[in-house]
Amino acid sequence: MMDPERLSNLAKSLLEPDVVERMLGRYALVRKLGEGGAGVVWKAWDTKLERWVAVKEPRLDHGNARERFLREARAAARLKHPGLIQIYEADEHDGQAFIVMDFVEGRRLDETTLNPRDGAALMARVCDAVECVHAQGIVHRDIKPQNILVDAGQAPRLGDFGLAKTLEAGPLTVEGGFLGTPQYVAPEQAAGRLAEIGPRTDVYALGATLYHVLCGRPPFDGEDAPAILGKKLRGEGPRPVSQVHGPLPPALVQIVGRAMEARPEDRYPSAASLGEDLRRFLRGEEPGRRPLSLRWAKRLAPGLAVALLAAAALGTFWVRGSRDAAYETARQKGDELWIRSLGFLRGADRDGLRRVLGETMRAFERATSEAPSRPYPWLMRGRCRMLLGEKVEAERAWTRALALDPACGAALLERAKLHLAAYARLRLPSESADDAALRKKGQDDLAAARAARDLDATALKLLEGLAHLGSRDFAKAAAALRAYTDENSWDASALAMLGAAEYYGGRFDAAESTWTRVIALEPLAERYAARGHARFRLGRHEQALEDYDRAVRLAPDVADAWCDRGAALQAASQLDRAIADYSEAIARRPDLARAFVLRGTARAEKGDVEQADQDFLEAQRIAPFDVDAYVNRGVAFLRWKRTAEAVEEFDAALEIDPGHVEALSRRGVCRLLTLDCEGAMRDFEKALAIAPENPDLHFHRAQARYAKGETAKAAEELKTSLGKAPAGWARRARAEELLREWEEKK
Repeated sequence: MMDPERLSNLAKSLLEPDVVERMLGRYALVRKLGEGGAGVVWKAWDTKLERWVAVKEPRLDHGNARERFLREARAAARLKHPGLIQIYEADEHDGQAFIVMDFVEGRRLDETTLNPRDGAALMARVCDAVECVHAQGIVHRDIKPQNILVDAGQAPRLGDFGLAKTLEAGPLTVEGGFLGTPQYVAPEQAAGRLAEIGPRTDVYALGATLYHVLCGRPPFDGEDAPAILGKKLRGEGPRPVSQVHGPLPPALVQIVGRAMEARPEDRYPSAASLGEDLRRFLRGEEPGRRPLSLRWAKRLAPGLAVALLAAAALGTFWVRGSRDAAYETARQKGDELWIRSLGFLRGADRDGLRRVLGETMRAFERATSEAPSRPYPWLMRGRCRMLLGEKVEAERAWTRALALDPACGAALLERAKLHLAAYARLRLPSESADDAALRKKGQDDLAAARAARDLDATALKLLEGLAHLGSRDFAKAAAALRAYTDENSWDASALAMLGAAEYYGGRFDAAESTWTRVIALEPLAERYAARGHARFRLGRHEQALEDYDRAVRLAPDVADAWCDRGAALQAASQLDRAIADYSEAIARRPDLARAFVLRGTARAEKGDVEQADQDFLEAQRIAPFDVDAYVNRGVAFLRWKRTAEAVEEFDAALEIDPGHVEALSRRGVCRLLTLDCEGAMRDFEKALAIAPENPDLHFHRAQARYAKGETAKAAEELKTSLGKAPAGWARRARAEELLREWEEKK
């Protein structure tokens, strides 16, 4: 029994009058949501985080099963996608293994009635979620309507990763053993052929689930498990979907058939390609071309089967010959290796990643040699090159794919991402470059992508967000990138760009949260450094220092990592250690202007005017168009009360980059100090047009308003700055003090 006082406290926390059945660690199990042969799922209250969760207790009959369950569930816990039920943790308590999941209010898909179009649209979204699972090197192995919840907004959420399998992990299941639900599992899973289980195994289950959605019952309905498994082992399929449902659009029948082919190589190569065909159906287009299986041709409506087979005889549908078979073999091998390579992204095994990507490229090169006119192998070769950091070669590959098919949406998306991301990086504050050519390329690709036949609105949001980031409209960039990442939470690069938009837009708390998500996907040095920047601007210098420490450990030869850590040490008034880090950066890269700029700021803070100015001048010599070299020299002059010289430096910075927020802000402060209130207001307003969420800018503009005699407006502006400021804002106490003073004078 629970301690009565603890139970009483717990009851006060609960949001409805459920009875606590028992405790499982810190989780109060209050009501069974479902129970079956595999285990029981509870609605539970997390007493530590004070939230509702779902807790699954599997029935595991031996330690090997428990080890498998925990290993695979923990792997699944890293998945994040709006179409997945989030797993929070997998653990044991008193010998009972369990997983803790997001609690979703909704109905199971098998309890939901949908018309064929709505069913196809919903399953396309499920395919997106499954593609995210596969991209992390995980196979679900138990996709079925009972494991898909449809929430109040009619959005599907796939859950129950109790049987999930990581592709890299060694097998714990005995070869020949069976796991899964007979009606929905693929033949290779039914036979226990573990070596054959991969993404196409889940594609079969998606097809079987679509069958259930269309027909209102599962494939092989009314038969016992041994009979179903026997049919699958013999390669037999269920009753044709059109016979069970009645007349259906031929394209939809064809999609179900291809997804449920007995042989993995005859199915869709990925969940994404199945989702693409479902969306083609919804747009009134024909599914993507493929060899037509005679077995599935017979399962279509008789008249349609005759028409399709006749068309095949006339060459409308390509017939698989020896060359086509060789292409399919090479392409399938490439797809499998690509999925495997994605599993290396989360780890530190860069050599392993390069090795697998090399094998992947060789497979797609073989596919190209077998079918030179197909754009898909060139698309994938470009993706491999991009992961290897070979951007020029990646661009060439995508350009070749587009030469073969100018409307190939996937290639357009990849090339546009490359061009627009590079353009955006060059246009971020503190960087400058002749970006006209990149901007033109990116804009041309974006225009072409808008006209592409198979790019949806979400993909276009990514491109539009990058374009806005390049034009430094950070609010629009963040909105567009957020719309994309909400549906593609696995895309670390897009999330990083969202973090940049939030950071440069002055939303440092949002940027910190976004980069935390990026780190969960890619724990790389530059990701830790980016989060450190946000924490630094939030005044969380100790946390920033931890991030910079991690970046230095992960990339000790990267001079910028030493600069970042030095900046955090400087903020903590550890000037000698900061100068040592900056000097370490200079030793690694004597041409790094940033290191000289930062060492100059630290020396200026110590009062070493001569050496500080030498560092600033050296930075300007190395990089005459580096805005920071001028801004920070101006800040040093401001510190030394040499206001006129400070303004000259800020003017020089703004000649290079007219939209540099820091230069505008600092020049505004200088003008305010010299009682040029109108000039100060102009600078602050220009800066706020770029970074409207920046509390410092509102604070400075409030001071300018007060100096002009606009006390009431100044007080309102201070309230705005306080409302936008994070908890650790350095100027909070001063702003609150001024607000009290000014409100008394209103």
